[in-house]
Amino acid sequence: MSLKTPLIKAPLTGIVIPLNQIDDEVFSKKMAGDGIAIDPASQVLYSPFDGVVSFIHPSKHAITIKPDENPEIEILIHIGIDTVLMKGAGFKSFVKNGQAIKTGEKLIEFDLNQIIEKAKSPHTIILMTNTVSQSEKYSINLIPSSNGFVQALKTDLFSISTHQNTVSKNTSSNTTEPYQQTIKCLVASGLHARPASQITKIAIKNTDGNVQIIRNHQIANAKSLTSIISLGVFFGDEIQIMAYGKNSKDTVSEIQSLLKNMGHGKSVPLTIQETTTTAPQKLNGPEFSGITVSPGDSYGQTLVFRKNDIRIDFSLAQNSNPNLELLKLKSALSIAQSSLQETISNFSLKDFEKSSIYQA
Repeated sequence: MSLKTPLIKAPLTGIVIPLNQIDDEVFSKKMAGDGIAIDPASQVLYSPFDGVVSFIHPSKHAITIKPDENPEIEILIHIGIDTVLMKGAGFKSFVKNGQAIKTGEKLIEFDLNQIIEKAKSPHTIILMTNTVSQSEKYSINLIPSSNGFVQALKTDLFSISTHQNTVSKNTSSNTTEPYQQTIKCLVASGLHARPASQITKIAIKNTDGNVQIIRNHQIANAKSLTSIISLGVFFGDEIQIMAYGKNSKDTVSEIQSLLKNMGHGKSVPLTIQETTTTAPQKLNGPEFSGITVSPGDSYGQTLVFRKNDIRIDFSLAQNSNPNLELLKLKSALSIAQSSLQETISNFSLKDFEKSSIYQA
């Protein structure tokens, strides 16, 4: 009996971003799987289909779901980039591992302001991880209607194709003695999306034997991204890397070298580097030194902002009409364009240099 493949709906509201535009090569180069990203305009993540939570990260920023229609498929939803380093701050989960869920069920709430302030990006990634280890069997089909603005549970993102009569590339067996090494994880985020995808890439090359990551007697298939992530390996944890087959030693050594390089051989966890700026040198009177970016004139009161702390009240947008808001935006842009054009025209008559600045 052939299994159906689910239609993946948008789990939150926002603007669609192609994976190749994501500022993280693990996602942009599809190392962790194929799919799409959303720049969120809402702060609640909903289940995009009926299924089972196979894993939710302890930091609550990432969740893997297996659809009821085909439990072999794994969908990873990753809220933000480098949000693992927030260690759960700003996230609240409503489900647990192994829980059955229905379409539209609330999975995670997150504070978008905190993510924007503390993480690399709020871009939320929706991936099918099977396309990494089972690319000959599965592929996704992006739905044209998912271009631009998408609404949670109302917009379809992609469908999944299953290719029949495929032969697995992995003809592995564990008849030989395994090669094993024990190491301490020195990667700041632990074995999360980035290191896990790199490990999977190495493990898949070992076609004549299994590759496993072991932590506290729990075993993960190193050829599966979600299997590695679900181990919950954190900085400082001791793990065993085990491989079978004629290339077992090379496979283990390559993974060991990868993790050592990602941890930079350090014995202390890495942290998010705080962005620091040097205050301009204060001169005599109310003056500050600086660098001229573009020559020109400015009019009005000048203020110095010590901190950029933008807070968005998302409750005001809950009952808003996106189409109406878009019309308002277009109207505002049109008014601004007309005003700017009038300024350019006035300067063109008497000052060509100033007119050129405004045109730029």
